[in-house]
Amino acid sequence: MQKQYEKFLETKQDNLKLSLALQGYLTEEALSFAEREAYRAYLKKRIRPAVSALLEQGEAEKIVILEKEGFFGRKELDEFLKMAQEKGQYAAWIRLLKMKQEKYGFPQEELSL
Repeated sequence: MQKQYEKFLETKQDNLKLSLALQGYLTEEALSFAEREAYRAYLKKRIRPAVSALLEQGEAEKIVILEKEGFFGRKELDEFLKMAQEKGQYAAWIRLLKMKQEKYGFPQEELSL
């Protein structure tokens, strides 16, 4: 895991850095506080591309983890629902919609036909 973190710190390639940050932060392996915070700070600034990458990988549950850890709120969730629909990731769209219902509910005007 240390080599991955070193590569994360050294690389200037945005896509590689994002991939390493997602992989590192969402791993079940033990991370040092510094590693976890570095990944967290990077992902917090790049949450939209991070969620886009997770959608393309079909990793809706990892998006749920990021939301539970405070990476984004209702406004961003609405954007991610639209993004999932545009990408044709309907399983992820349903999971995100369920998360929206559980966390925020739906105003009455959203339910009208």
